[in-house]
Amino acid sequence: LSVVGVLLGLASLGFSFYSLQNPKYMYKRVTATLYVVTSCCILSVLQLSTKKSESQAKVLYGLSFLFGWCAVIALATCGATFLIYSRKRKLLESSDLEYSDRKLSFHPNKS
Repeated sequence: LSVVGVLLGLASLGFSFYSLQNPKYMYKRVTATLYVVTSCCILSVLQLSTKKSESQAKVLYGLSFLFGWCAVIALATCGATFLIYSRKRKLLESSDLEYSDRKLSFHPNKS
C-alpha cells in the first residue's frame, strides 16, 4: 500500500506540473482528486502501522510517524487548493478586453 502511495504521489506531482502549464479547469480537478486519494492512501498506511503495533509491547516510530502525518496534511491541503482554484474563469464582457493565444490584453476606448 505504501508503494501505491508513492506512485500516486508521483502521478499527482506530474499532473500538477502539467495543469500549471495547461491551465484548464479539468486538469486541476484531476490533480486535486489525485492529491486527496494520495493523502487517504498515506493515512491508511499510518493507521495500519499503528494497529499492527498495538499487539507488540513497545514500538517507537519517532520522527517518521510525524513526517507521515505532515505529508497527509500537506497533500490534503494541496488537493483542496487545486480544487478551489479549478473553477472556470470567465472574462469580463467588455469591448475593451481581447483574449487571444492565452493572452489577455486591455485596449481602452479613446473618446
